[in-house]
Amino acid sequence: MRLRRLVWLIPAALLILVGASVLVPVQYPPSRITQENFDRIQDGMSEAEVEEILGPPGYYNHNPYVVFESGISFRRYWLGDEGFVIIEVTWPEDPPTWLPLPHNRTRRVYRKEFHPVPPESYGERWYRQLRWSRW
Repeated sequence: MRLRRLVWLIPAALLILVGASVLVPVQYPPSRITQENFDRIQDGMSEAEVEEILGPPGYYNHNPYVVFESGISFRRYWLGDEGFVIIEVTWPEDPPTWLPLPHNRTRRVYRKEFHPVPPESYGERWYRQLRWSRW
C-alpha cells in the first residue's frame, strides 16, 4: 500500500514542480539597468555621468531579446534583464559646420528612453536552452 502511494506521489510532485516552473520568474543577479537608475538620468548630463549610473554601454541581460539599433550615431544602448535604456547625446551649442570640433567639449543627454522587458520564467528558460542545445 505504501509503495503504491509512493509510485503516484513522486510523478505528481514532479508534475507540480514542472508546472510551477513555467509561472515562477528566474531570479538573476541585480543589474544596474533598472527603471530607478533610468529615472536618475537627466537631460543635459554628460556621457560620463550617465556611465557612472549605468556603467558603460553594453549588454547586461541574461535572456535574449531583440532591439533594433539604427539611426543616430550618437545613440547609446544598455540592455538589462528588467529592460533596455536608449540615450541620445548631442554636442551643446552646435558650432558652424565649417569649424573644427574641439576635443574638450562633452556630449550631453538630450533624449532618453526606457523600455521594460517581461521577466523570463524557468519554463521559458529551459525551453530556450533545450532549443539551442540542438544546434
